[in-house]
Amino acid sequence: MLNQGLVENLVNVVADSGRKKVGHMPLKSATSAHSVSSDTGLNSDYVPNFDGLPGNNKTGRGMRIVSEYVDGIDELWPKGKAEIQPWHDEVVNALWRRNFHNGNVIAVVESAGDTKAFKDSFHILRQVCRDKHPSQVTIFDIYDFFNTRPDIATGTRRHYQRQIKQMFTGMRNLGLIPLTCTPDLDIKLERPKRGAPRPLSMEMVATLITEAKAPYNYWFALGCFAGMRAAEIANIRGEDLETDALGNWVIRIPHGKGGTNLTVPCTEYLREMILSFNTKGRLWIVTPTYLSKLAGAEMVRLGVKEKGRDSRGISFHSTRHYYATKMLAASKTVTGQKDWDLVRQVMRHKDISTTQIYAYSDNSEANNVAENAFSRFNFGH
Repeated sequence: MLNQGLVENLVNVVADSGRKKVGHMPLKSATSAHSVSSDTGLNSDYVPNFDGLPGNNKTGRGMRIVSEYVDGIDELWPKGKAEIQPWHDEVVNALWRRNFHNGNVIAVVESAGDTKAFKDSFHILRQVCRDKHPSQVTIFDIYDFFNTRPDIATGTRRHYQRQIKQMFTGMRNLGLIPLTCTPDLDIKLERPKRGAPRPLSMEMVATLITEAKAPYNYWFALGCFAGMRAAEIANIRGEDLETDALGNWVIRIPHGKGGTNLTVPCTEYLREMILSFNTKGRLWIVTPTYLSKLAGAEMVRLGVKEKGRDSRGISFHSTRHYYATKMLAASKTVTGQKDWDLVRQVMRHKDISTTQIYAYSDNSEANNVAENAFSRFNFGH
């Protein structure tokens, strides 16, 4: 069982150590978050203002409404760009209706990126099929597709594999291809290589908390001091702040990774921050992908992250890595030894081996041992 008192002590140690570097970290005025008292659902009147970014103020930044069906293949794939096959129109319109419409009800598509994702998936399907109808495609056609792209990254290859699986599943469900046409079932998803985590330094955290604009500073605080993922922050609601059976403040994450419904310890700073929004509904109307993109742009502006793909591996997810390493170090301060199982629980890892990758992020003990072991070797000088 998780010792709530011990967790609270650890969280306070992490928060206090952060404040020593960061400073007081005063909360922004509550007026920066629109007051939506006693709102239990999504309030369409509240749309956060993300400076300088395009969007529709009526439906939320980065959100749009799909109002019409796709007008054939020409809309997704203009003539002249590639040869159009007879089956393209049928597949495009059927899959589009399935993905974005429910009868006569117009669905809200969160971010224009959803439309682009559909176009990208169909583009991959076209390249796999070439001049064949999808019902005639075999696993060897899929192999040929990947053999022409030997240099793509493992993550990109896995993404393509998932797109192909989704498209063939959709076509079978819609009766566009026979149920016996299953070339995608032979695809084995690439396993991404797991590298060492790249947590933020204390100086980086100080910059993000004190100099970032709202609402980015709130997002960074939830990542650094609660270890929350981008998807969890994007969907956090005021009602997710609660107390456990022992009276400790926690943040519930009802739709966590892997379908979990767990809680994370909540510091006083985070509690005041969430309460300042004065709502039981969502704190921000933003998708996880857009949240990561906006936070990344703010990190670039503040000089914490390099523009584009950071060569050091720094991203918004690094805030979660910072939380893990600081909690691990704080557990030794409080208990006298690193408590891996406790950190596994607050990080909500299913397997402790996932938690143990953070052992390579804290090199302070190894550096001290190495210095004591080799400092006397002067090689005759």
